[in-house]
Amino acid sequence: MRQHFFREVFWPYWSIFRTGEFHNFTYDLTDASLRYLAETISVVTAKPAIEIEGYIREAINDEDVAARLRSMMKRGKRSGASQSVAMPFGRRLGWDAIARATRPKVIVETGVERGHGSVLLEAREYRIIAGKLAADAIILGDNAHATDKLARFARERGQFLFFKEVPKNHWYSGAGIGIAYGLKA
Repeated sequence: MRQHFFREVFWPYWSIFRTGEFHNFTYDLTDASLRYLAETISVVTAKPAIEIEGYIREAINDEDVAARLRSMMKRGKRSGASQSVAMPFGRRLGWDAIARATRPKVIVETGVERGHGSVLLEAREYRIIAGKLAADAIILGDNAHATDKLARFARERGQFLFFKEVPKNHWYSGAGIGIAYGLKA
């Protein structure tokens, strides 16, 4: 009973105050979640899962990227988050693996931070860019567990998969990546 109380009630508050991360949490993924991520991306990119796993492992073990991130944290502000907190990439490893597997000429990232805008605009944003997409375009929707707009967009123009991440040793239950692919203009 005490363990349940600690994990469900106390640990989130303790983690938030220790790390300063009040939203957009960072964490490692479980080994199983990393495998599922690789398999999902393998389907979307038509690349072998072993190749995708290699990209994911390289990103996890890349000391240059980790050092650059630490340096950025020391120079910048992170909405009050502790600069000494490790910041693993979680589901964002999938973004990198897709880019490395497909090597697109153009990558466009838009951000909404807390998601208030996407509640109002997300579907409209997809319709606006629909005619500008390359034949092999892939659209990723971060936090796709909170809205089905990308899934609806993909239903009209292609295929959709959803990856639900599972954090390792973290109180947050995780988010997900919506992936629209095989899109027709």
